[in-house]
Amino acid sequence: MRMSGAVFYPACILCVSTTACGGDPSRELAIATVQALTTAPDRGAYAPPGTPPELGIAGYAKVLCSAVFVSGREPEEAARNSGFFMLGEVDRAKITDIEIDRDQQLVRMTVADTITRTAKYYGDQGCVIHPIGSDSVYFTPVSVQTALPDAATQ
Repeated sequence: MRMSGAVFYPACILCVSTTACGGDPSRELAIATVQALTTAPDRGAYAPPGTPPELGIAGYAKVLCSAVFVSGREPEEAARNSGFFMLGEVDRAKITDIEIDRDQQLVRMTVADTITRTAKYYGDQGCVIHPIGSDSVYFTPVSVQTALPDAATQ
């Protein structure tokens, strides 16, 4: 994850014991976080290719897919209450098409009539964003057997 030109490594955040020092815990954690963010070397951190609108519309399609096909929510409610944060307000206003295909269990979203991304429900793997230019995923979905007892009995 990139923030302000720095690479964020969660393992680099230093936890400072403030109770022993009597300091302000939130201030000390903020200082340690900023130090970690500004001094961490780039060790080949991975950022997915694409522009913010391309990545945002892909994330929005995935969140909406999961809400509809995993959680059984209504698309309008899910778009309003869950998916909106994946795409900035300016780009959200440019959404030109949202297709929810219940037969194929997929969500396809288009922004500015130019960027279309698809997320599809793959059973036990949940909803997965299709790679650009592909109408499928790069793995074979498998059924996952649970060892947990029936939730209705718990």
